[in-house]
Amino acid sequence: MKEYGGDVDRILNEGIPLAVRCVADLVSARSVFIVEESCFFETSFLVNEGFIDPDNFTAMFGIYALAEAMDVIADNLGINEPYGHSEELNSIAVAIVRKIYEEAQRYDIKYTILIWESSKIEPF
Repeated sequence: MKEYGGDVDRILNEGIPLAVRCVADLVSARSVFIVEESCFFETSFLVNEGFIDPDNFTAMFGIYALAEAMDVIADNLGINEPYGHSEELNSIAVAIVRKIYEEAQRYDIKYTILIWESSKIEPF
C-alpha cells in the first residue's frame, strides 16, 4: 500500500487487481492441495468424528488489514481524522471493498463458493 502513496486510482486499478490475483492463486492452490493431495479428509479425526463434512468444504477469501491500509492512505493524503470518522476515508474504503468484490468475480476457484451466491445476502 505504501508504494502507491495516496494515489487511490493506482490502488484501485493496479494494487487491488494484483493483490486479488495473488490471493486467488494462493486460495486455489491451497484448496486443491487440501482436498486432492493431502488426504486431509480421508485421515482427519474431525471428519471421522463427524465434526466436519468434506461435502461442506469451501475455501475462504477474506479481507483483512483494511483499517491499517486506511491509516497509510490517511497519512499520505494528510487526513487527520481516523478511518471510521472520516467521510473521505470511509468512501475510499467502500471503493476498495467494491473493487475487491469485482476483481474476485473474475476467478473461478475450485472448492470455493461466494456466500451471496448461496444465500440471500446482497454484497452491496
